[in-house]
Amino acid sequence: MNKKSTIYRFSNIHLNTQNRELFANNTLVKLEPLLFDLLEVFVLKPRTLITRDELIEQVWQQGYVDDNAINRAISELRKTLKQHCNVTDLLKTHYKKGYSLQVDVEHFDVPSEPVDDNKADYSVNENHNVGLYQTDNQNQPSLENDSYSSEIPTNAKANQSFDQFKIPLFVLMLCIGLAFTILQFQSNELPENTDETVAIQTKAITWLKGQTVYPTMQRNGDLLAFGYREKATDNWQLIIKNLKNDTRSLINEQKTDFFPLSWHNQTLLYQKTSGEISEIWSLEYEEEVVNHKKLVSLPRIKYSSAAFSLDKSELFFIQENSLREPSLVKAVSLKSGEDYSLSTPRPGSAGDYFLRRSPDGSKLAVLRTDNWKKSQIYIIDLVSESTRRIYESETMLYSVVWQSDNNSLLFMKSPGALYKIDTSTQAIKKQKLSFNKPIEYLALYKENELLVTSDSMFYQDIFYKSSCQYGPNNKVKSDKAVVNSSYSDFFPTFKKQLAFVSNRTGSNQIWLRKENEQETLVSNFENVGKLSFLSWSNDGQNILGMAGNKIFILNLKSKHVKYLMLDGEIISSPTWSTDGRYVYYAKTHNSKWNIWQYDLTNDLSQQLSFTGGVSPKVFDQRGLVFLSESGSKLKIIDSNNEEKILLDKLNIIDTTAWTIADNNLFFSLRGKIVALDIETRERTECHSLIGFANHFSADNSGGFFYTLMADNQTNILSIQLPEM
Repeated sequence: MNKKSTIYRFSNIHLNTQNRELFANNTLVKLEPLLFDLLEVFVLKPRTLITRDELIEQVWQQGYVDDNAINRAISELRKTLKQHCNVTDLLKTHYKKGYSLQVDVEHFDVPSEPVDDNKADYSVNENHNVGLYQTDNQNQPSLENDSYSSEIPTNAKANQSFDQFKIPLFVLMLCIGLAFTILQFQSNELPENTDETVAIQTKAITWLKGQTVYPTMQRNGDLLAFGYREKATDNWQLIIKNLKNDTRSLINEQKTDFFPLSWHNQTLLYQKTSGEISEIWSLEYEEEVVNHKKLVSLPRIKYSSAAFSLDKSELFFIQENSLREPSLVKAVSLKSGEDYSLSTPRPGSAGDYFLRRSPDGSKLAVLRTDNWKKSQIYIIDLVSESTRRIYESETMLYSVVWQSDNNSLLFMKSPGALYKIDTSTQAIKKQKLSFNKPIEYLALYKENELLVTSDSMFYQDIFYKSSCQYGPNNKVKSDKAVVNSSYSDFFPTFKKQLAFVSNRTGSNQIWLRKENEQETLVSNFENVGKLSFLSWSNDGQNILGMAGNKIFILNLKSKHVKYLMLDGEIISSPTWSTDGRYVYYAKTHNSKWNIWQYDLTNDLSQQLSFTGGVSPKVFDQRGLVFLSESGSKLKIIDSNNEEKILLDKLNIIDTTAWTIADNNLFFSLRGKIVALDIETRERTECHSLIGFANHFSADNSGGFFYTLMADNQTNILSIQLPEM
């Protein structure tokens, strides 16, 4: 019996959340996983304000997501809806609050369609390049018991009347139900869980400026190998990270790509590709890399997949062939050099593209595809020399992981859906995880943790701007990169020394950078939400900031953290008063942003602005300045507590991307930093940026610091496995 799926409908749009499909006028629309998740959140709560924090929690599911990332995702979703929907202006922006879907949504349950081999599946991640680079090779001999005749047949009579098959179908379904019940009872497995979502813990294993791919972990969890490429270079490097002492070994060559394949105790198999040749090598790791040895030469391929036999006498690997001949699993004797085929994919198909050996060395799990739209999992038994298919996925799978019982496999299908299959009984368990980022690769970290590659935050550096004049006749040639680490560094603030937030181990940290360029860790916050909006006290003894939706004060000498007890829907942008008595901040009250102050002497709060305001900053002795909610006006509350307009007709989109320095208003606009003289209104465009600038913070010498964000990267995370 087919399971029911829910269809959501508005205008000419139909959304199937179970199959993750979007239709416009009955035509399938390709939608990135992140945008699908975003649309699903709005569809489930139409005409309801969804805050940015709710979007971060439900879609991005990580501690810190920059506003620009959300803005771009919303913009792309709007663009898609505008292109395919009959109704315009579906997504409404509630400034500094969130967004809402401005349309009524109907929903109804329908039976899910049965698997149809002839139907195209558009959920494939087209950015994944495994198997697309193929070369000519000879046909390989086949094993009789790996026949492609086991492919799932297409029901050629699907369009015939249901009435003709009413009795046979009932009998057939009854038999299948009884067989399934017996199988479940015998294997002691539970049916798939598709409803409940389990919250999981994640942590960053790498936090690098670039792309990390194909992580593979030694079984004891000490050594991690992965491919790495910075955006500025074309070549992939091989990095081995010792997690016990945090040391790294690097393998690289010009015009050569390196990728790890698998660990076998202290031995690592890796791939080296240069020119028209790809080679599989091994190395030994004993506190450092030693004893490189070439094992196999192949025609050039993008990425292979390989493993040793248990005694290391044979090497199993994927041999990619031409477009006319499928790729297949081969074995080569490392003593005699003789090789033979272990699989025979169907002629005309793409063939095998990934393998993993079981921990006891008795089996290989192999992924196979016909046309890069669906995947099948095959098990090659190396003892009995038999092959059988245990699972077919309607979407592409990119990796599988053996568990230590040598019988269970783990794999991810859609974002946030973890599957476990018993290779003996083929019983499946499914668990939804509270992690909706696209996952491209799986590897076992520890018995209860998985390594995955997924999109990380934007990497960010901190720059300093001292002038808006550039060129041969000016002293300043460019902005100076002050903090340029291999991690994300942001929300700078300066008072004799620079304080900033960093994710150098994947957690929230506050760091200090002194004039001698020494950087020290001040405090490591855990389980408090993202850190943001740092601000120095005037005496340089305390740092003010946000931890989630709470304002904290950190005393640098005692390391004591005090949280201010404030009421408000959302709180943002705290800053010190000049005398250190007050904390100014923005908060929502009755769904409207305004500026408030908190008196540290008596713990009382008072509202300062009443016409709307965000992002307060102290403007020397003249008063407190802030932006209107729309970012079109710069206002000031002077010493007489009068609220006035200082500048208008502005267009400050990101309310963290502005500051006042040397009597100029500096702000970010359309990829440039703009300076506006507050007295003369003279406007100067400083220069274009490669990336996005925000988190502006003035120093005491007429300049300011800012964060420059570059493209989104891929890093390695660990995911805590739920009980299945």
